[in-house]
This record gives sequence, C-alpha cells and structure tokens, in this order.
Amino acid sequence: DLLAGLKNRPIKGTVDLHVQNLGLIGALTNQTILPSGTLQAHWSLSGTPLAPSLIGQMDLADGKVEIPALGITLAPLRLTMQGDNRSVHLAASATSGSGTVQVASTLNLAHGAQQTVQCHLTGENFQAVHLPGLAVNVSPDVNLIASPKHLELHGRIHVPQATITSVDFDVATPTSNDVVFIDEEMAPATGPQLPISLALHISTGEAVRINAYGLRGQITGELDIAGHTGRPTTGNGTLTIRDGTYSLYGNRLNIGSGRLLFTGGPLTNPGVELLSEEKTERATAGMRVDGFLQRPEITFFSTPAMEQSAILRHLLQTTAFAGERRTELGMLGT
Repeated sequence: DLLAGLKNRPIKGTVDLHVQNLGLIGALTNQTILPSGTLQAHWSLSGTPLAPSLIGQMDLADGKVEIPALGITLAPLRLTMQGDNRSVHLAASATSGSGTVQVASTLNLAHGAQQTVQCHLTGENFQAVHLPGLAVNVSPDVNLIASPKHLELHGRIHVPQATITSVDFDVATPTSNDVVFIDEEMAPATGPQLPISLALHISTGEAVRINAYGLRGQITGELDIAGHTGRPTTGNGTLTIRDGTYSLYGNRLNIGSGRLLFTGGPLTNPGVELLSEEKTERATAGMRVDGFLQRPEITFFSTPAMEQSAILRHLLQTTAFAGERRTELGMLGT
C-alpha cells in the first residue's frame, strides 16, 4: 500500500525562517489584528510522518499587535516556541496598559492533528478593553481547550478596574425581558463554524464603576458567565451598587441600596433594584426602581401618604441640580 508506506518513510530536513513584515497576518484576519515585529526560526525535522521529531526554536522579536475592535495594543509582545524532539512548548507574554498576561501550552507531536491542546492564560491588571464607553482591566486565570471539533474557555477572571459609561444598543433590538433561551433550532450557518463554549467566574475589585442609563456608582460582586456559539452570552449572579446615585429630572438622588440582578438573561440588560429615600422631620419620601436596566419601572412612596407630585417636590428639594449630559440621564431624566 503506497499510502501506508509513505506514512512510515523517514523524513529529514531543516527550516530557517526570517520574517520582518507580519502584515500578511493582518490581511488574513481582515485587519482585525495588526501585528508587527520580526519572526525568526530554525527547525530540524526527522522521524516519520506518523512520529515526527522537531528540534529547534522560533522567536518573535520587537512584537506588537494592535486590536482596533478592543482599542488596545499589546506591546511588548514576546513569543517563543521550542521543540525538544517529541513536543513543542509555547510561551508568550504581552503587556497592555499597566498589566501583563502570560500564555503557556505544550503540543505533543505523537498525537497528531486530532489531539486536544490546552493553553493556560494568567495575568495581572491587563487592559482588555479601552473604548470610549467601556474600559476594563482584568486579572485572568483561565484555560483554553482546543480540539478539532470544539473550543472551550473556562476559569476565573478578577476585574480590578473598569469604567462603564455607555453601551451602544442601537445595532440591535433588545429581546423581551421575559424571553427564556432554550434549545431552539438555530438558523443554518453560511460556512463551517467551530463550536465555542465559555464558562467564567467573574469577580470585581474596588475600582469598578458604572455611569450609564442614569445610574452612577461603584459595582462589587460576583457573576458566572456562560456562552455558546450562536446564542447570547448570559450571566447569573448579583452585583451590588455602592455610593450610588440615580438621575431624576437632571438631579442626582442618592441610592440607599442597589443591585444588578443576572438571572440567566443577556448580560447587557440585567434586572435592577434601586431604592432612594429622603427623610425630614415632617415626612419620608422615596423612589424605587425595578425591572430591567434598559427599561426600568419607577414607583414612589411616602409617609404620610402624598400625591406623586408632592413626593417629587420633596425629593427634588433635597437634591442639587447635577448638570447631567443627556447620555447620563435615566428614564425620568430624558
């Protein structure tokens, strides 16, 4: 059998590589990443096609990658691949903002193209997103597991610092708040897709703040995020709002207690529970905000009982005009 004979025939060769222009990689990714640097490699290949042996090393010098969609630049970016006969070891590190990440992986040549490869990614205060309405730093400890049929990302991500000032929802109409995602039949893809799933536990630090949809304050808490190819990314957990305020007719009301509730729906529209209460010697008046962040439901209460207009006057008299821009206003501030 000719094919069987070729699989067991000995192979031998060397590869020397020196690439100074990595622009082709950017072209192949439709400019989603813009790499630069010098790639150098020297490899010695022996063994057989079924049991190859690879000895040598590849290095990326002066590496840099711009990712416009995230607004970040990885620089310096270092990459090393070393072959020691039957395995290839990958080590990479990158700096973004004031933080770094490291990636490590090992490829066993004896297992061929059908093997499952695991990459371990760790980091500290790495700038993952830097856009006008969203800036996020992360400290990850996650694993990427890749097989010929599936990609899986799981682990923990701590968010020491983030600023959320606006989110653009104009590109899509949000689904109804009571929609539950089940195993519905998906529309056929235009081309072959590798299924991707993720399961991440997110925790926040002391410098995570929101200033959107009229809500302003510090966010603390933990969240479990799940996602699958072709479906919205969902979350389960509770985030508490500290030192919060809510915009009411251009005024800032202090939030006595506040929570963002994720119960398996899209991450972009969590449930919201806010309570603002003002007390004087003669009366207590307040406002509750329930429902969902994008479509809140607002109710008023008082002791003794007052008309809503009187409650509003009471609340507004105890606040100062905040000088809000329109993008910072809540539903009642528009």
